[in-house]
Amino acid sequence: MKKKRLFLQVAVESLLLFLIVCWTSGYHFVLAGIVEGLSFMVFTWNSCRKFQEKSSENNITLIVAAIIFGRIILEIPIRTFDWSSAVISLPVTIISIIAICFGALCYYKKSINYWIFCASIIVSLSSLVYSLNESLHFL
Repeated sequence: MKKKRLFLQVAVESLLLFLIVCWTSGYHFVLAGIVEGLSFMVFTWNSCRKFQEKSSENNITLIVAAIIFGRIILEIPIRTFDWSSAVISLPVTIISIIAICFGALCYYKKSINYWIFCASIIVSLSSLVYSLNESLHFL
């Protein structure tokens, strides 16, 4: 029962974080990828740290799964029913999922070097994906 409660608590917190940062997609998708990626990376690290007294391999995996679930739960119906219109924002979702995994990695390694490396990958990936997307429109 405790694991179910932990999963629901983290998933709801993740959903609230998504609702807080999702407005950045209205400005630019590079900004959305960077903001959501870094936000979810920090949130994952903080959630793992917050539950460290109970932390085990299963709890960290459960926390990561709950964060991913909370992040994508609102997108599933949109992507299911209108795939062609929603495909443009798919890289933001993928970058957020990668950032969640990076947050767990930073929690395990506990080194500033991993933070810098993971954050630079998120920023570079956000910029690269959308610059490639824009250049393909010219072909």
